[in-house]
Amino acid sequence: MDGAVDLGTLPRRIHDPIEHWAARTPDAPALLDTDARILTYSALCEGVAATAAILAEAGVRGGDRVLIVNENSAAAVAALFATSQLDAWAVPVNARLAPVEIDRIREHAQPRAIVFTHTVSPEAAAHANRYEAAAGVTTVAGSVRIVGGLQSEPEPVAASSASQVAALIYTSGTTGNPKGVMLTHRNLLFMATTARRLRRIVCEDFVIQVVPIAHVFGLASRSDLRDKRRCQDRARSAVRSRPARGCASIRDHRASGRARDVCQAARASGEYGPAA
Repeated sequence: MDGAVDLGTLPRRIHDPIEHWAARTPDAPALLDTDARILTYSALCEGVAATAAILAEAGVRGGDRVLIVNENSAAAVAALFATSQLDAWAVPVNARLAPVEIDRIREHAQPRAIVFTHTVSPEAAAHANRYEAAAGVTTVAGSVRIVGGLQSEPEPVAASSASQVAALIYTSGTTGNPKGVMLTHRNLLFMATTARRLRRIVCEDFVIQVVPIAHVFGLASRSDLRDKRRCQDRARSAVRSRPARGCASIRDHRASGRARDVCQAARASGEYGPAA
């Protein structure tokens, strides 16, 4: 990696790069979802905005916590960035946690709303049923079920990315109850930028997401799309339960060349800037 990361160049919030690239190169591919759908930056931005509106309608305010019971998917990514848009705190948890583990985290985090990525995860669907979540609401990013209007006191909102919390990540609780770790927007963007530069990720690269978004490294890898890399969010159904289908979608996507053509055209126009 050449030189230290200049903190002054980092965006203010983790959702800012999505809006930036959606405005400049809306047709560039951003995500390949679990069902092999390609979401462009324009589509992802639309899904984030729609999810933010749904959360706001559910009563989410700046400083509130939003529990995201998820497995990797475009819907989970949209919920993460939508929470950022509202200056709320994302609390991503793996849907495969036991009910008692989810309940402990909910009791400690005191979320204003709970989001379930029910269509990509049977476990998330089971948790949604247990919490009697509302019927699924669908955006271009996918469908989620939500419990909103929960009793919660918001934390103060800070303008600075170094002070405003983006995510609350809970430890595994191996030797006791899970403990929440606050990560600011600057924390996540610094980790993501450093990882991208160390791996020299550029436009033509695929980044296959196997690590859960509920894990700090998985979360950080979703927080920097500024090189307009083609990211594949692989839900468990693609990389674990049905690996053959997941491999086939990767093979077919590579063969199509659609994403590569869009990336190369954007690079030729000067949108990418120098490779990191």
